Amino acid sequence: MKKIIALLLVVVMIAGMMSGCGAKKDASGDTGKLVLYSSWAEDRVNPLVERFTELTGIEVSVVTGGTSELINRIVAEKDNPLGDVLWGGSTSSYTPIKEYLMTYETTEIGSLQPNCIDPDHQWYGFSVEPLCLIYNTELVTGDDIPTGWKDLIDPKWAGKMAVVDPTKSSASYATFLAILEAFGKDDGKGYEFVKEVIANAQGNILSSSSLSYKTVADGEYMISLTTEESAMKYILDGHNLGMVFPEEGTDAIVSPIAGIKGGPNEKSAQLFIDYMVGLEVQTQLSEWGIRSSR
Repeated sequence: MKKIIALLLVVVMIAGMMSGCGAKKDASGDTGKLVLYSSWAEDRVNPLVERFTELTGIEVSVVTGGTSELINRIVAEKDNPLGDVLWGGSTSSYTPIKEYLMTYETTEIGSLQPNCIDPDHQWYGFSVEPLCLIYNTELVTGDDIPTGWKDLIDPKWAGKMAVVDPTKSSASYATFLAILEAFGKDDGKGYEFVKEVIANAQGNILSSSSLSYKTVADGEYMISLTTEESAMKYILDGHNLGMVFPEEGTDAIVSPIAGIKGGPNEKSAQLFIDYMVGLEVQTQLSEWGIRSSR
């Protein structure tokens, strides 16, 4: 337990060469292919990718995984990038790897919210996702429904709640930063509160963000933390899940998309970024209950 607490506290304080790969670029850097690294769920990825291929004829290969896993992959491949686009996570995860990201000014830049535009034009916001508490609507009712971060240290939830490992989830990382801000980052009270949250979870540390809403909806745990987008997806699908925005205040993560510098399909990457922040896809987001970056 002490190791887990120490790991989480450290995390929350931390604010091409393609020869031999078979694909040949034309003068524009376009091979008619795209390799996408994404931490989004497949039921979101697949329809958007299929539509992009329909519009452009570009064949997309998708590699899925946690944001941290995909970022580690990009760093490992820095001398020979194999991916073209990274999509998902939060901007805080992209900051340490900006040297590996492509600089590109999207054609949609004039339509995006200012906070969804990286000053160096190395990433753009795909969506805006407020952080929230979630609970099982069958197991948690009435006065027991959580209203704020403070409920995470209530003894009645000891061992019945779960949190996600922030070293593996950018959403969890952002959530713990929001908690720190709410309870006092400078005076140390926020760090003490985080210790109490982890202790109350009693070892229920999940390995990915998707497990938080899945396990709560299934009744394995009663409460947890996630993003509005993830919660709304399950709520709209009829699962036993409720959502609360903490009364102490919360934050919203900008989930970005970025080109990978030196990737094998530069032009395709640029076209995909334009498409993902463009009007058609961003209109689709509202139908999914996701906040647009436009």
